[in-house]
Amino acid sequence: MQAIKIRYCVTFMEYSLQPFQESVATKDFKLHARHSRRGTKLDLIFTLVGPLGNLELNTAKIPDSLRGHRGQNLWKHTAFEIFLGSPQSPHYHEWNFSPSTCEWDYFYFNAYREKNEMASLGSGGLVRPPQLSVESKTIESSSLQMRIYIDLSFSEEVLWTLLSKQKLLIGLNAVLEHRLGDSSLWAIKHASPKADFHNAQTWTCEI
Repeated sequence: MQAIKIRYCVTFMEYSLQPFQESVATKDFKLHARHSRRGTKLDLIFTLVGPLGNLELNTAKIPDSLRGHRGQNLWKHTAFEIFLGSPQSPHYHEWNFSPSTCEWDYFYFNAYREKNEMASLGSGGLVRPPQLSVESKTIESSSLQMRIYIDLSFSEEVLWTLLSKQKLLIGLNAVLEHRLGDSSLWAIKHASPKADFHNAQTWTCEI
């Protein structure tokens, strides 16, 4: 039997994220994201530069007891978000990551905003729970970096897409919760009259 190999992609691609609406609150922030893939290992880095004191953000050292735990409603506060899908399928995946607590959350969708509750919990045999390693580091008072590792073999569907060399896309996004004013929504590309990270047209990064 001939072994099936997954194409490796090791080059880091870097993107600049833009707020859906420019405002006084967003003008002093810069947000960049980088990604690379080695086989089934996806490596992502978010770098946020700006006056972190203007955000609802905990920059203190994160206790080991909290690092890497699954959280809830992370998207309601400052968070980095990743969407993963393929043009060949309506199914897609969403991860949220908190730079304040290093918590993560995961959702599986059968179609646009049609969440599969059972699969999102990693039960039912549809999707195995993702294997993650999350790091968060405040380089200095005006810069924060978060590195995320995802093993794409968590999903048989995603694994098959890689094996069959079909296109696999990710959307890299962020929510910044400002101390004064509303939260701002950041993406590489905005493609709707309203900010919508679930819109597959905003998933511009091919892995």
